[in-house]
Amino acid sequence: MALTQTGNYREEIDKLLGQYVDAIKRQTANNLNSEAVTAEGFFRNFLNLLFGINLSKTKLTGQEKKIQELLDKKVSYSAIGRILGVHRLTVSNFVKERMKDYNI
Repeated sequence: MALTQTGNYREEIDKLLGQYVDAIKRQTANNLNSEAVTAEGFFRNFLNLLFGINLSKTKLTGQEKKIQELLDKKVSYSAIGRILGVHRLTVSNFVKERMKDYNI
């Protein structure tokens, strides 16, 4: 611990205590975040086991309209996968599971 020229120990101690408290807050926040992520994963797995609900977000989430347009043009799943940067089976599963409402 290097003291300033004025030798004001109180300011230096307050500064160090502030840094220590900040470090404790960061550590506590990290622990809470990791516990929240664990709990969220447990909740997702629980719902999936009970009801078959899949809450996960994929690379294709939000691109339903684009996929529908490509399917209307008779583009294959493989080609759609190459266009969107995902595997053809990902496209196939997404269409089967998530796009039931689009009457494909």
